[in-house]
This record gives sequence, structure tokens and C-alpha cells, in this order.
Amino acid sequence: MTGIKIHQIYYREDQKQYLDEGFSPWNNLKNPHPEWAELWAIIKTLKRHPWARSPELTGFVSWKFRRKTGLSSKDVLDFIDTHPGYDCYIFNPLTLQTALFASVWEQGEEWHPGIKGHGHHLLQAAGIKTDLDSYVDGFATTAYCNYLVAGPRFWKAYLSLIRKVMATLKKHRRAEVGPWQETIHNFREYHFVPFLIERFFGVVVRLHPDLKILPYRYPAEKQAERTPGFAQLIERADDLKTECRDDRNSQSFQEYLGLQRQMHNRLRLSPDREALLLR
Repeated sequence: MTGIKIHQIYYREDQKQYLDEGFSPWNNLKNPHPEWAELWAIIKTLKRHPWARSPELTGFVSWKFRRKTGLSSKDVLDFIDTHPGYDCYIFNPLTLQTALFASVWEQGEEWHPGIKGHGHHLLQAAGIKTDLDSYVDGFATTAYCNYLVAGPRFWKAYLSLIRKVMATLKKHRRAEVGPWQETIHNFREYHFVPFLIERFFGVVVRLHPDLKILPYRYPAEKQAERTPGFAQLIERADDLKTECRDDRNSQSFQEYLGLQRQMHNRLRLSPDREALLLR
């Protein structure tokens, strides 16, 4: 399929065995900024890529893509080919966490306490006005792991925000302050920065409501296989979130909160809690 280039980032030789031949390998063996995870490779590629002058769709995935999503490059390309005309396609692997938390910021607070405050202050300092407390995120505003494929209209909006954010970060780079503080992910220390920018996807979407976004949805049988006991609840949660449109006073959001409690209670009793949270 022409017109689509999806980079698969790896940073160790032993990760090559997990690369999908349908993606384009992105050699990050030098990995000058390991604390940024894949973020550095994404920004570097976008800066040098002529995406602004091309209708090409460009995407980024990590070497763990198949392990996290259960999807191959063929699955991704077939999905895009079947649904042409969108500015951005999302392949979010964390469907249960998307349903369990009202927003990506509340999910972030569970794993990286303080992240929403850092996000609020960073956006404010960059002159970007938005209310993170009002966000209600479903599949269409959530891109965990930065697994997305997009065209020029999206990348232009995305880079505009990211450049403002990165310029602000450079002005205030003190390792002990704000986003440059360290947080733990997979038993390693990282700055908050990559986890903030992962969640800024939803900010871009809200600032540019004209963008056409399409999230990949697992077929019902596949979702039930990935998250047994939760598949229908996940779908219902996303329906309610979509209905409320960031209105936390709406009836649909109140109904979602009841469903959220049900999911958390069910998860608390599950012996497979940790595995389910990664699907």
C-alpha cells in the first residue's frame, strides 16, 4: 500500500526480531535521550520529514506493538484502507484503562502522581488554554503509547502544540522542577515529559475539532478474548463518554460513573488484574 509510512522504533539489537516487515524500522540504537522513551525519535523524524508537502500518512509504533496490541502491520494497513479519508487513526492498546478512568489525566494520576498538575502548568506557561479537569476521554481522544498514523493536517496541529511546549520546557529546564522531575515506568526512571506529551494528543484534538479522528476498535470477539468479563462494559463506557462531550454534569457522565464503579469492583476481585490492565 502506497502513501503510508509507519516507523517502528527499536533501541537494542535484540529487539530487531520483533519488528514487523510491513513497518519501516527506525534505528534508535544510539538512543541519546532514553529518558524520553520514543518521543525523541518521533520529534526528530517529524522535523526532517516532508509531511507538510505530501498527502502521505505517517505513523510511529514501538518494537512492542504486536505484543501490546495483538495487531500486525497488515491489520493496521487494512483498517486504514477500509476507512479512507481520516486525518488520524489511533491504535490504542489499553482499552480497559481507557474505560476505567474518566480521562487520560485521571489514569495518569494513578501511575504518575502529579502529572495533571504538571500538564496544567506547562500548557498555561506555553499559552495554550484548555481545562484538563473537564476532559472526558474515550477511544477517539486517547492515544496511549503514541500508536497513531496521521496525515499532514493532524501533524501540523500536533507539531504546533509540541513546539510551544518544548520551547517552554527549554526555558525552564531544571531537573528538580515540574515536568523534569522523575517518575517510574516499568521499573525505570523517566522524566514526566514523554507521559505528558502522550496525553497532549487529546489537547490537540480539542483545539482542532475539525480534525477527523478514527480509533481502531477490536471486533467484539477479540475484545472479549483480550478483556474477559469487561468487553461489553468497555463499549458501554465509551458510548457514555462520547455522549457527554466533556460535560461532567450530564446524565450520561453520571451514568458512566456508576459503570466505572462496577468495573473497578469487578477488577478488584479478578486474579488477572495486572494482565487485564495492559489490554
